[in-house]
Amino acid sequence: MKRLITSFREDHPHLKTMVLADGLSSHAPTITQLKSPDLRFILGAKSGDHKVLFDGVATSTQTSSLTRKKREKNKTITHHFTGMNAVPLNARAMDLEVTVLHDTEISPDGRKRRWSWVSDLTLDKNNVMAVMRAGRTRWRIENETFQTLKTAGSNFEHNYGHGDTHLANVFSSLGMLAFLIDQMTEHCCGMFRQAFQKQIRKKYLWAAMVALFRTLTMNSWDVFYRL
Repeated sequence: MKRLITSFREDHPHLKTMVLADGLSSHAPTITQLKSPDLRFILGAKSGDHKVLFDGVATSTQTSSLTRKKREKNKTITHHFTGMNAVPLNARAMDLEVTVLHDTEISPDGRKRRWSWVSDLTLDKNNVMAVMRAGRTRWRIENETFQTLKTAGSNFEHNYGHGDTHLANVFSSLGMLAFLIDQMTEHCCGMFRQAFQKQIRKKYLWAAMVALFRTLTMNSWDVFYRL
């Protein structure tokens, strides 16, 4: 992340950016790095990693609570928020203040799910839903991008980001480029979507496409997807 932050700000010195990351990043060194180049952030936080922080929010008289209801897929979801602005991150970083937001989601059957984040955004009753949705977007990025690249037939590997020469980076760039083309095709090409529906899973579709490429000669994508 340290290398990424440095190179990102060199390439985009004025771009307004929100960084989403998991609980491994919600600690003083990373937060300090994010604040330095003026990057906003919403970082996952776990009570086991931030006991002092969470205990302080739970016992403070300045902690605010708010309940919101949202209609999703023909059912009403209740969100119970608790939060506090300008809280010291921990006992060893009292001068490093963050915003804390807890969200308890309650489904109609009573099932509860909980999330917590630290951020540099100032919370109020008008933006807690937006901050929550932004924080939870990290899981969508994880599932729809990284998990897809690793498990759905793209063969993207962690070691593509390492190495003393450029081969691993070339593999990584080619994999991301192919993934971008796949996303554009899925969004724009009706024939691709029909082929995908018949194969059910993308890795099955990729296997079928590779088999066709190896055995047949076709003069158009239309013919290819019809097969």
